[in-house]
Amino acid sequence: MMESMHTPSLSFGTGILMHTKEIHTVQAIGRHSGINVTKLAEYTGVTKGAVSQTINKLVRKGLVRKTHAPGNDKDVVLELTNLGQIGFQNHEKFHMDTLNIAHEYYGDQLRSKLERINLAV
Repeated sequence: MMESMHTPSLSFGTGILMHTKEIHTVQAIGRHSGINVTKLAEYTGVTKGAVSQTINKLVRKGLVRKTHAPGNDKDVVLELTNLGQIGFQNHEKFHMDTLNIAHEYYGDQLRSKLERINLAV
């Protein structure tokens, strides 16, 4: 698989290796619990088919579960499992630690550097 040759895999404390798009999908679900595939595709900027494939991998890995929306048996929503929550929290910490390191290095110039590459602090 070409993806595995180009994307590093980390477990973020779960013991399960995840590619970058997988952990970022976990992150999106963690930030928007109960989101459906259509909204997740819009949020992440990828096709519903690509999101569905990633979700199915994450379900098999035990990080995400599909449930029905309350009062609506047709709408499937996504939630993190306990293991998925661990990965989400550790990934969030990873980003905060990285941002803190960058702030230590760049100091007050960090905001303008991030704005230049279109990232918000």
